[in-house]
Amino acid sequence: MIVIPLVCGEAEMDICIVLEDENLQRIRAYDPAEVVRSAMGPWADHAIRNVIVTYATPADMVTVNILMEQQSIGAAMQYLARGFRYRPDRGDTDQPYEVKPDGELPTL
Repeated sequence: MIVIPLVCGEAEMDICIVLEDENLQRIRAYDPAEVVRSAMGPWADHAIRNVIVTYATPADMVTVNILMEQQSIGAAMQYLARGFRYRPDRGDTDQPYEVKPDGELPTL
């Protein structure tokens, strides 16, 4: 599992929790996943606004790691959310993630 902080201002962030096969196996065995705030480095004191939970296969993680190493957080999020379905008829009020020209995410 990785946690991607999406900073939304000086003191707020959204987080994206990326679950992998091992995490799902552990959860099925009633071993809950957790986000440890103190392990979030410089973002540990930011307030969390929204939590996004997604899944990545081992092949997906190769791509995500490459994008993260390139500091392309927006592109990584777009890749992870590529199956996003906006369904306002079911009450959805959010939109899919879009990458700005500089590669950063828009303010959420």
